[in-house]
Amino acid sequence: MSCESEVLSSDQYWAQVYTDNFATLSSKASRQLTKGNSFDAEDAVNEAFTRVMRYVQDPETIQNSFAYLWTAVRRVWSAQQARLNTSRTDRLEDMSEESLESLAALRVEPEVLGELAKEDSLRELRVKLGPLSLQEATLVSRWLEGCSFQEIAAELGEDVKRTRFRWYRFINRQRFRVNKGNPKDQPSEDFDEAA
Repeated sequence: MSCESEVLSSDQYWAQVYTDNFATLSSKASRQLTKGNSFDAEDAVNEAFTRVMRYVQDPETIQNSFAYLWTAVRRVWSAQQARLNTSRTDRLEDMSEESLESLAALRVEPEVLGELAKEDSLRELRVKLGPLSLQEATLVSRWLEGCSFQEIAAELGEDVKRTRFRWYRFINRQRFRVNKGNPKDQPSEDFDEAA
Protein backbone atom coordinates (compact mmCIF):
# COMPACT_ATOMS: atom_id res chain seq x y z
CA MET A 1 0.00 0.00 0.00
CA SER A 2 2.88 2.37 0.71
CA CYS A 3 4.21 1.84 -2.85
CA GLU A 4 0.89 3.00 -4.32
CA SER A 5 0.83 6.05 -2.05
CA GLU A 6 4.41 6.91 -3.10
CA VAL A 7 3.44 6.65 -6.77
CA LEU A 8 0.35 8.75 -6.13
CA SER A 9 2.34 11.38 -4.24
CA SER A 10 5.01 11.34 -6.99
CA ASP A 11 2.34 11.89 -9.65
CA GLN A 12 0.79 14.66 -7.59
CA TYR A 13 4.20 16.24 -7.10
CA TRP A 14 4.96 16.23 -10.85
CA ALA A 15 1.48 17.51 -11.67
CA GLN A 16 2.04 20.44 -9.33
CA VAL A 17 5.55 21.10 -10.69
CA TYR A 18 4.20 20.93 -14.24
CA THR A 19 1.41 23.46 -13.62
CA ASP A 20 3.75 25.78 -11.69
CA ASN A 21 6.66 25.77 -14.15
CA PHE A 22 5.35 24.95 -17.63
CA ALA A 23 4.69 28.52 -18.79
CA THR A 24 7.98 29.84 -17.39
CA LEU A 25 10.02 26.98 -18.89
CA SER A 26 8.27 27.32 -22.25
CA SER A 27 8.90 31.05 -22.50
CA LYS A 28 12.54 30.65 -21.41
CA ALA A 29 13.05 27.84 -23.93
CA SER A 30 11.41 29.95 -26.62
CA ARG A 31 13.77 32.85 -25.93
CA GLN A 32 17.00 30.97 -25.36
CA LEU A 33 16.74 27.75 -27.34
CA THR A 34 14.23 27.86 -30.18
CA LYS A 35 14.73 31.46 -31.36
CA GLY A 36 11.12 32.42 -30.74
CA ASN A 37 9.44 29.23 -31.95
CA SER A 38 6.96 28.59 -29.15
CA PHE A 39 5.74 25.28 -30.59
CA ASP A 40 9.23 23.74 -30.54
CA ALA A 41 9.80 25.17 -27.06
CA GLU A 42 6.61 23.61 -25.71
CA ASP A 43 7.50 20.28 -27.34
CA ALA A 44 10.93 20.33 -25.67
CA VAL A 45 9.40 21.18 -22.28
CA ASN A 46 6.81 18.41 -22.61
CA GLU A 47 9.47 15.90 -23.62
CA ALA A 48 11.64 16.95 -20.67
CA PHE A 49 8.73 16.51 -18.25
CA THR A 50 8.00 13.09 -19.69
CA ARG A 51 11.60 11.98 -19.30
CA VAL A 52 11.92 13.35 -15.78
CA MET A 53 8.70 11.69 -14.66
CA ARG A 54 9.82 8.39 -16.18
CA TYR A 55 13.36 8.27 -14.77
CA VAL A 56 13.37 10.13 -11.44
CA GLN A 57 12.57 7.65 -8.70
CA ASP A 58 12.48 9.96 -5.71
CA PRO A 59 11.36 13.52 -6.55
CA GLU A 60 11.91 14.70 -2.97
CA THR A 61 15.69 14.55 -3.50
CA ILE A 62 15.44 17.39 -6.03
CA GLN A 63 16.25 20.64 -4.23
CA ASN A 64 15.42 23.11 -7.00
CA SER A 65 12.82 21.64 -9.37
CA PHE A 66 12.95 24.59 -11.81
CA ALA A 67 16.73 24.34 -12.28
CA TYR A 68 16.50 20.57 -12.61
CA LEU A 69 13.76 20.84 -15.23
CA TRP A 70 15.58 23.60 -17.12
CA THR A 71 18.65 21.35 -17.36
CA ALA A 72 16.43 18.55 -18.66
CA VAL A 73 14.85 20.89 -21.25
CA ARG A 74 18.28 21.99 -22.49
CA ARG A 75 19.43 18.38 -22.79
CA VAL A 76 16.26 17.38 -24.65
CA TRP A 77 16.66 20.32 -27.02
CA SER A 78 20.31 19.54 -27.75
CA ALA A 79 19.45 15.86 -28.33
CA GLN A 80 16.67 16.86 -30.76
CA GLN A 81 19.05 19.17 -32.63
CA ALA A 82 21.74 16.51 -32.82
CA ARG A 83 19.21 14.09 -34.34
CA LEU A 84 18.17 16.74 -36.88
CA ASN A 85 21.78 17.37 -37.92
CA THR A 86 22.57 13.69 -38.46
CA SER A 87 19.46 12.94 -40.50
CA ARG A 88 19.13 16.00 -42.69
CA THR A 89 16.27 15.73 -45.10
CA ASP A 90 15.17 18.21 -47.72
CA ARG A 91 11.63 18.25 -48.96
CA LEU A 92 11.38 18.65 -52.71
CA GLU A 93 8.52 21.13 -52.28
CA ASP A 94 10.81 23.51 -50.39
CA MET A 95 13.63 23.46 -52.93
CA SER A 96 14.05 26.03 -55.67
CA GLU A 97 13.90 25.07 -59.32
CA GLU A 98 17.64 25.69 -59.76
CA SER A 99 18.58 23.40 -56.89
CA LEU A 100 16.22 20.72 -58.18
CA GLU A 101 17.83 20.88 -61.62
CA SER A 102 21.28 20.50 -60.08
CA LEU A 103 20.40 17.15 -58.48
CA ALA A 104 21.53 14.32 -60.75
CA ALA A 105 18.82 11.95 -59.49
CA LEU A 106 16.09 14.38 -60.55
CA ARG A 107 17.46 15.43 -63.93
CA VAL A 108 15.09 14.68 -66.78
CA GLU A 109 16.15 14.25 -70.38
CA PRO A 110 14.76 16.89 -72.76
CA GLU A 111 12.79 14.32 -74.76
CA VAL A 112 11.18 12.94 -71.62
CA LEU A 113 10.49 16.44 -70.35
CA GLY A 114 8.79 17.28 -73.64
CA GLU A 115 6.70 14.12 -73.45
CA LEU A 116 5.68 14.91 -69.86
CA ALA A 117 4.73 18.46 -70.81
CA LYS A 118 2.68 17.10 -73.71
CA GLU A 119 0.87 14.66 -71.40
CA ASP A 120 0.16 17.46 -68.92
CA SER A 121 -1.27 19.73 -71.60
CA LEU A 122 -3.36 16.87 -72.98
CA ARG A 123 -4.69 16.13 -69.49
CA GLU A 124 -5.55 19.82 -68.97
CA LEU A 125 -7.30 19.88 -72.34
CA ARG A 126 -9.34 16.80 -71.49
CA VAL A 127 -10.41 18.39 -68.22
CA LYS A 128 -11.50 21.53 -70.07
CA LEU A 129 -13.29 19.59 -72.80
CA GLY A 130 -15.36 17.53 -70.44
CA PRO A 131 -16.54 13.98 -71.12
CA LEU A 132 -15.66 12.65 -74.56
CA SER A 133 -16.90 9.65 -76.47
CA LEU A 134 -14.35 7.03 -77.55
CA GLN A 135 -14.32 8.35 -81.13
CA GLU A 136 -13.92 11.95 -79.93
CA ALA A 137 -11.08 10.97 -77.62
CA THR A 138 -9.32 9.16 -80.45
CA LEU A 139 -9.97 12.06 -82.82
CA VAL A 140 -8.56 14.65 -80.40
CA SER A 141 -5.52 12.62 -79.36
CA ARG A 142 -4.58 11.78 -82.97
CA TRP A 143 -5.13 15.35 -84.10
CA LEU A 144 -2.88 16.60 -81.28
CA GLU A 145 -0.23 14.10 -82.36
CA GLY A 146 -0.28 15.71 -85.80
CA CYS A 147 -2.14 13.03 -87.74
CA SER A 148 -4.09 14.01 -90.84
CA PHE A 149 -7.83 13.42 -91.23
CA GLN A 150 -7.03 10.56 -93.65
CA GLU A 151 -4.90 8.79 -91.01
CA ILE A 152 -7.51 9.36 -88.32
CA ALA A 153 -10.29 8.07 -90.61
CA ALA A 154 -8.25 4.96 -91.39
CA GLU A 155 -7.77 4.30 -87.66
CA LEU A 156 -11.46 4.82 -86.92
CA GLY A 157 -12.41 2.70 -89.94
CA GLU A 158 -14.63 5.33 -91.56
CA ASP A 159 -14.75 7.75 -94.46
CA VAL A 160 -12.68 10.95 -94.34
CA LYS A 161 -15.86 13.05 -94.75
CA ARG A 162 -17.35 11.40 -91.68
CA THR A 163 -14.16 12.11 -89.70
CA ARG A 164 -14.16 15.76 -90.75
CA PHE A 165 -17.85 15.95 -89.84
CA ARG A 166 -17.07 14.50 -86.35
CA TRP A 167 -14.29 17.05 -85.93
CA TYR A 168 -16.47 20.04 -86.85
CA ARG A 169 -19.32 18.76 -84.68
CA PHE A 170 -16.86 18.34 -81.82
CA ILE A 171 -15.56 21.91 -82.29
CA ASN A 172 -19.12 23.29 -82.37
CA ARG A 173 -20.04 21.40 -79.20
CA GLN A 174 -16.99 22.81 -77.43
CA ARG A 175 -17.87 26.33 -78.57
CA PHE A 176 -21.35 25.79 -77.17
CA ARG A 177 -19.91 24.65 -73.83
CA VAL A 178 -17.62 27.67 -73.67
CA ASN A 179 -20.43 30.09 -74.52
CA LYS A 180 -22.67 28.32 -71.95
CA GLY A 181 -25.66 27.79 -74.13
CA ASN A 182 -25.73 30.83 -76.38
CA PRO A 183 -28.60 29.80 -78.76
CA LYS A 184 -26.97 30.98 -81.98
CA ASP A 185 -23.94 28.70 -81.39
CA GLN A 186 -25.91 25.61 -80.41
CA PRO A 187 -25.19 22.63 -82.69
CA SER A 188 -28.15 21.16 -84.45
CA GLU A 189 -29.03 17.55 -83.59
CA ASP A 190 -30.76 17.13 -86.99
CA PHE A 191 -27.46 17.91 -88.68
CA ASP A 192 -25.89 15.04 -86.72
CA GLU A 193 -28.32 12.47 -88.11
CA ALA A 194 -27.88 13.67 -91.72
CA ALA A 195 -24.30 12.45 -91.87
